Amino acid sequence: MLATYVSDLALGFAAFRLGLAAVTLLALVALWKRPHPLGAVAVVLATHLACWAAYRAPLERPYALERATDRAFNLGMAATTAAGNSPFEHTQVRLKSPEPLWNVLVAALAGFHPDFVATAWDALTPLSLCAVALGLYFGLRQPQDIGFSESGLVSAERWENALIVFAVLGLSSLTMSGRPPTPPFWLANFMLKPHHAASYGLVAIAMGLASRDRQRPWALAAVLALLAWAALLNWAFLVAGLVVSSVTGSPRRIRAIAIAVALSVAAAAPYFAHLAADYGPGQSHGAAEHMWTDPHGLPLAVPNWSTLDLGPLLSLGAFGVWAMARRGAPRDRTALGVLAAAAGLWAVSMPAAIAGVAPEPDDLHYFLRFAAAIAAGSALAVAGRGAESAFVLGPGRGHVLALAACLPFSFPYYWDPPTMDRYYPMSLRPVSRKVLDYADWIRLHTPPDAVFLAGPTASTYIPALAGRRVLVNDRGQLKPRDYADRKEAERVLLTSRDPGILRATAARFGVTYLAVDPELSGEYGEEALRSEAYRTVFQNSAARIVEVDAAAERPPR
Repeated sequence: MLATYVSDLALGFAAFRLGLAAVTLLALVALWKRPHPLGAVAVVLATHLACWAAYRAPLERPYALERATDRAFNLGMAATTAAGNSPFEHTQVRLKSPEPLWNVLVAALAGFHPDFVATAWDALTPLSLCAVALGLYFGLRQPQDIGFSESGLVSAERWENALIVFAVLGLSSLTMSGRPPTPPFWLANFMLKPHHAASYGLVAIAMGLASRDRQRPWALAAVLALLAWAALLNWAFLVAGLVVSSVTGSPRRIRAIAIAVALSVAAAAPYFAHLAADYGPGQSHGAAEHMWTDPHGLPLAVPNWSTLDLGPLLSLGAFGVWAMARRGAPRDRTALGVLAAAAGLWAVSMPAAIAGVAPEPDDLHYFLRFAAAIAAGSALAVAGRGAESAFVLGPGRGHVLALAACLPFSFPYYWDPPTMDRYYPMSLRPVSRKVLDYADWIRLHTPPDAVFLAGPTASTYIPALAGRRVLVNDRGQLKPRDYADRKEAERVLLTSRDPGILRATAARFGVTYLAVDPELSGEYGEEALRSEAYRTVFQNSAARIVEVDAAAERPPR
């Protein structure tokens, strides 16, 4: 245990945090001398980018690439798309992909080379940090500022937006528990699922558009439609918030929001239909059940995680709600509506989870923290303006003080990956050289549309590292509707010696290769793969790869 805290890695991170704090304070001193809200955003964003770079540098494999992790499946779907397969398909052949847009975007960022997909996913973290920071700062700006500081030289709205950026990036992750049921906001979104994090930039832009006096339903509809394809649940939470916020608005605003929402629904209708095929709420197979009865739902149903566990975010958010309600600007009403909708959905989710209905509860938890962080940023802005008035400070200096006072609660200054990140230890170990060898062989010697029957380990690494699809991945939560049939086909393909039966079974599911790792070999015994229908094309101690005889009937592409 002691070695965990005094290792070179742990001491290195401690030195990094102290150094980052010192550099940040020096930057804030410079801001004190020449206050500028965009400069504050630059300082905040730079600290988070440095945080990501320091966290990523020691890793010997793509972050959280391990069996049954969401990151492994996301890498696999993007890699199979980069290899030329459909972005609408999961790593498990003929199962619908939950997020086809990101499969295409990441594959394009990788230049449609499967071996560059892991690098592209890494690049999404800094890109999403920038997207959220700039989306909040510029997206929430209004044609008419909320108000001005006493000198009238610096827009109070822009300083408020800068502090909202600080609160969302830095304060949304703090937890009062040492063992929360889900990873912190920053870690879960920016490191594990940076594509989800990037969608919060779209949420901010949509909130800004919905708050403007002169409504532009077409612009708002375009942002909402893109958000629906990028992060469907965040779209649903935001739409609920816009509906709540429009209740007290003018008929013109209500009409504009209704038009924008309707247009976004129409634009996302093909995506809804795509998801309904495998993930509809009325279906009883593994993939649909996981989507609607997520096991995280019950732990998150304990009220503590979305109230007292928020710590300073709860206090600041409550003060921000009071301040925004008192001010009552259009943007305030939008932010309050979004927060009220998130809180209302959370309240409904608690009894629903107990009843067994829990659709992606961690996404709702993170959206609630995001909305609370916007309110917290507004509270910090009120405190900053109050300090300027009470102590006769120059414009912007009170906001710099408010930011500095909250640095100890900000994610980059307290988070210790070796001891606090459940995914970090596994990411410090390199992927086995022999796994890399068979992945390289597959990528270089098999067609892009090849389908593998693979063992539990190989079915993770073959899609993620080689861009090839698999029949089934036993360790994942998304089980295809014909999972039982696939497992029976697996049994036949590994134990039967009848070439005709083997070829017919392989053709039924499009299987062209088998990758037998030690786990699969242990499950079916050494007598597996004895048929003349198979030809071994690669073998090491990590996997034996055999090709189904060329005489097998191949399904049409």
